[in-house]
Amino acid sequence: MKSYPFRWVGSDIDSMIKWHHLKNKLTGMQNRHFLFVSLSLISLFIISCVTACAPLHLPSITPTSLSTTDSPMKQETKWATPSAEPTSAWKINKNDLRGMEINLWQPWLGEQERVLQSFIDEFNRTNEWGIIVKMRTIGGIDELAQEVQTAWGSSNLPDFVIAYAFQAQNWQKIKPLVIDWQPYVADIQWGIPASEQESFLPNIWQSSVVAGNRWGIPARRDGQVMFANRSWAEELGIFTLPDTPEMFRKAACAAAAASAKDPQTKLPLSGGWVLSQEYPTIYGWISAFQGDIVAKDDLTYRFSTTEVKRSFQYLRQLYDDGCIIQLKDMNPSDALAERKGLFVSASSQEIPEFQNAFKLNGNSDDWTIIPIPAVDGKARMAVYGMDYILLQSDPKRQLASWLFVKWMITAQNQKRWSEQTLSLPFHKEVLTQLKGNADLPIPFQEVLNQVENAQPEPALASWNTVRWMLSDASRQLFAWYFTADQMDNLLKLLDTTANTFSK
Repeated sequence: MKSYPFRWVGSDIDSMIKWHHLKNKLTGMQNRHFLFVSLSLISLFIISCVTACAPLHLPSITPTSLSTTDSPMKQETKWATPSAEPTSAWKINKNDLRGMEINLWQPWLGEQERVLQSFIDEFNRTNEWGIIVKMRTIGGIDELAQEVQTAWGSSNLPDFVIAYAFQAQNWQKIKPLVIDWQPYVADIQWGIPASEQESFLPNIWQSSVVAGNRWGIPARRDGQVMFANRSWAEELGIFTLPDTPEMFRKAACAAAAASAKDPQTKLPLSGGWVLSQEYPTIYGWISAFQGDIVAKDDLTYRFSTTEVKRSFQYLRQLYDDGCIIQLKDMNPSDALAERKGLFVSASSQEIPEFQNAFKLNGNSDDWTIIPIPAVDGKARMAVYGMDYILLQSDPKRQLASWLFVKWMITAQNQKRWSEQTLSLPFHKEVLTQLKGNADLPIPFQEVLNQVENAQPEPALASWNTVRWMLSDASRQLFAWYFTADQMDNLLKLLDTTANTFSK
C-alpha cells in the first residue's frame, strides 16, 4: 500500500466552496460537466468533514501536551542541560516499568505489518524493563484515524499510533491529545545524546518538528521518484538517462514520437511520461525547480513564486508538445512493464510491485530509478511518510512507549528495518552501510543516493487539505481548456485558499 491516503479532509467547507467557485471563474467553463465535478468534490468533502467532526471527549489533564497552533512559538524547545547531578524529568525507575503493557495501533498490511510485528516480538523478548508492546492493525490510514477519534475519551485509546504528523496536529486542534516527543528525546537519562543525534540526517529527523514541537518520530519514509525503462531508452538512442528537465523533455518526446497510433481512436498507444497528478509527484516537480512552497519565517504557503510557475509552465509545455501520455486505470508498474510509458512516477515503496510487474509480463527489460530531473542536475527527491505519534496516558506508559520507539530507531534496527521494508534511513552510518549492500535491489540503491538532499513535504496541519488542492490545481493545469495566460491566476488562487486553511 502507498504511504498516503486519497481523500479530501479538512475543516473549512466555505473555503472549499470558494475554491471551486474561483476555479469556475478562472477557467470560464461553466458547463454542466465542470459543475458536476465541482459539486461532487464539495459533497465528498462535506461528508468527510461530518465524519471527522464527531463529538469528542478527552480527559482534561494534559501535562505535556503539544501546542495547538501552526504558528511559530516564541520560545523554542532546547536540549536539557546536565546539572552537577543529572536527573531525569520523570521520577521513574526501572522497576516502575516492569511488566508494563502498552498498545500500538498501525495501518500497514501485508509484508510491512509482518516485519513490524517481528520487531515488536523481539523487543518484547529482550528489553530490560519487561515492557510488552501489543500491536493492533487497522488497515488504512483513514480507518485508523476514525478509530482513534472513536476511542477518544475512553479507556480504549492506544498509547501511540503510526500516522502522519499533520494528522496529529489536526487531532490536537480538536482536543489536547498528542504529546510532544522532544522532552523524551532530550531527557538526560532516557533520551538520545546530542552527539548521537548529530549522526541523523536533519531533512528526515527534523521533518516532523514544527515551531519547536516534535509531533512525530519517523516510522517510515519513502521518496517520490521516476521509474525509467533503460532498455527502451537505449533503443531510442538515449544512453544517458536525464538529470535535467531539458534532457527529460527530449527523451520523453522521442518515446512519444516513436509511438504507434490506435487504428480506431488515432490516439498514441504509448508515450514519454505517464501523467501523474498525485500531489507527491507535483510537489516533486516543484522541488526539482527549486521551489519552496512554505515560507520559513511565518509558515505560510507561497505558490505564487517564480520557481513554482516555472515548474507548472514546463509541465504544461510537455503536455502541449504531446510528450505526455494519459492512462486511466493502469498501475504505474504495469505501464512501465508493458512499455506504455518510458517514464512513470511512483513511490520508492513500490519497487517490489515493479519487480513483480516485469516478472508477470515476462519482460526482461532493464529498468531503474532516477530522480525527478532538477534544473541544476541535483536531485531533490520529495520524501514523505508516517511517524510514531505519542498520545496522552500517564507518565509511565508514555515513557514505555518512548523506550520502544527509541529502540526502533537505533542504528542497528534502522539498518534491518530498511533492508526488510525498503524504508529510507535517517542515520548517516546506516545510509553508508546500505549503499554498500549488494543484496538490496539496484533501484533502491539509486534511491539511497538521493536521500541526503531529499526535500520533505510540509508538516503543517493544513497540509492535510492543501496537498489535495495541489492535486486539484494540477488537474486544472492539464485540462484541455487551460491556457498559459491563466497560470498566474491559478497560482494566486492556490496561495489564497491554502493560507485560508492554514489559519
